Amino acid sequence: MCFGWMMIDIKKKKKGPNGMAIRHEKSERSWQFGNMFLSLSSATQEDKEFCRRVHHAAYRDVVVRQFGAWDEPLQNMFFEKKWAPADLDMIQVNGKSAGCICRKVLPDHIWIEEIQLMPEFQERGIGSEIIKRQLNGAIRRGIPVRLQVLKANDRARELYKRLGFQLTGESEHHFLMEWRCNRGKDRDVAPDGRS
Repeated sequence: MCFGWMMIDIKKKKKGPNGMAIRHEKSERSWQFGNMFLSLSSATQEDKEFCRRVHHAAYRDVVVRQFGAWDEPLQNMFFEKKWAPADLDMIQVNGKSAGCICRKVLPDHIWIEEIQLMPEFQERGIGSEIIKRQLNGAIRRGIPVRLQVLKANDRARELYKRLGFQLTGESEHHFLMEWRCNRGKDRDVAPDGRS
């Protein structure tokens, strides 16, 4: 396995009015990353407003650079149109909500729709680590990972290039990128050099 991480399924327990534990069906996948404890959990409707805040915080600067202004009603419309908790995982760092990743596992590739972190969690390697987990899943399945990035988002595009993504095309507003595993070579090599 390229990224050697531990998967833990935890059923969150809350206490009901009678004091008995209630099972919450939100499954978590958790691991240690440096001095941080990261976890992914399936999004629920309760996560919607946090995800909206993350979306706005993560995109505001790049949208202003690319389009000249931030239009809050328009961005709310984009968020509502894309809101799909079934494809969304919440990212927690040391138990605190930090962001989200929206991705779909399709028969021939994994599509990363978006990965967003609140500003205080950016530039700490968390986004890279989460994406590497997706690459690990692609290696196990033998399929590529695809995504798109706004043309003005140089920082994200450089991150994807460091992780081995290649530019495959572009649309009016986005660069299209793809990562392929090294199947058929001597061995698969993870983006961080571990195999």
